[in-house]
Amino acid sequence: MNKSENNDTEAANFKFSLRFAEKGNPKAMYDVACYYERYPKEYPGLYWEWLLKAAENGYDRAQIEVGDMYQEGKTPKGDFKVLIDHTKAAYWYERALSNSPDWWYAQEKLVSLYLHNSELGKQSYAVALLHKYVGDNDCFGKLLGEAYEQGIGTCKDEAKALHWYIVAAGYDDDFGIELAVKIAEMYTHGIGTKKDPIVAFDWLQRGTGFHGGVAEFKLGECYEHGNGCSVDLQEARKWYVEANRLWHSSAKERLIALDEKLRNKEGMDVKKS
Repeated sequence: MNKSENNDTEAANFKFSLRFAEKGNPKAMYDVACYYERYPKEYPGLYWEWLLKAAENGYDRAQIEVGDMYQEGKTPKGDFKVLIDHTKAAYWYERALSNSPDWWYAQEKLVSLYLHNSELGKQSYAVALLHKYVGDNDCFGKLLGEAYEQGIGTCKDEAKALHWYIVAAGYDDDFGIELAVKIAEMYTHGIGTKKDPIVAFDWLQRGTGFHGGVAEFKLGECYEHGNGCSVDLQEARKWYVEANRLWHSSAKERLIALDEKLRNKEGMDVKKS
């Protein structure tokens, strides 16, 4: 299909959606809003106008988008700006959740908003909701861990924080990989548990591959100093190289220092022989 045919199809779909939107169909209203979003210069302000109509008429995706606008102070494509208003954001997230009570995305949006904005006075309520939702998605375990670690909406309890981080890290995705480094740090420093370098080392191994090379760098440190494993300078070098490839800020400097250590060790070995 060429560009002209694509444009004809888009125009036909828009006319179809507009006809139903004008008859009060919320999904069609949202489709019209999406069309106007693609052409902000030609139709300034119409994306926001139709998005609000879709939200007011009960379309949950539109309600989430309106909530996002108020939460983040986004500027819709057009000629105006939506100012940050967490109360309005909460209102729209609540409406989306009332329409779709099992939609984890709406749940996460509302809970995160309440948890991280104390002026709304809903932090304890957010923790209660997290306990209700936690079996459905790993992000709720992470948020519960943050709440207990920092004492947000509940009493500070680092042991419970560690528990919920481990629950959340059990999911096989980037989210769990990120949390593995956090859990390793807690075992390294004895936060919420006894210090256990071997367990910390195991969690670091699970955390490799995440952006920033943090786990790789810390594994290099483990092998260099024998934290949770035997000292192995060549293995340490391998992990520092990998951390440097992933743009860890300190990896290059540590790699240079380790290479100097290896050269000195080789020199001493030659003298002994």
